[in-house]
Amino acid sequence: MGRRIKNLEIKSRAYSVRLPVGSSTSPIVQAQNPIDGQMYFNTSTGNAEIFYNGSWHGVGLVGRALIVKDAFVGDGLQVTWVMANSYLSGHEAEILIFIDGVFQNPGIAYTVSGYNITFTSAPNPGVSIVALHNFNSTKVQ
Repeated sequence: MGRRIKNLEIKSRAYSVRLPVGSSTSPIVQAQNPIDGQMYFNTSTGNAEIFYNGSWHGVGLVGRALIVKDAFVGDGLQVTWVMANSYLSGHEAEILIFIDGVFQNPGIAYTVSGYNITFTSAPNPGVSIVALHNFNSTKVQ
């Protein structure tokens, strides 16, 4: 037996749906047993939110994230460099590292902890080190 959607906001040939709307304290958010996958538009934050892993999470915004580029020059001695953004240990894959244009394997060639990136061996003197990051940003332009 089929079921009908009784949402008058969904029209024939429509390319979108309207999410339920409420504030951070609305009954939608305060529901006793929300389930993974439920969504609503939070008027308190101005963002869509989805419920998963036991709590509500903001959905990424549409736009362009500001990718950050840190550039360093190797000296043959230094193994730790300070980046513009902070990362949790084990999150090396969120950063693209290139030494003289050659991609470096995350977690093998380098590790991160806070603002520090540490290479397993010091980059040679004069080589260009480029770190591209902030790909996971939810701030858009």
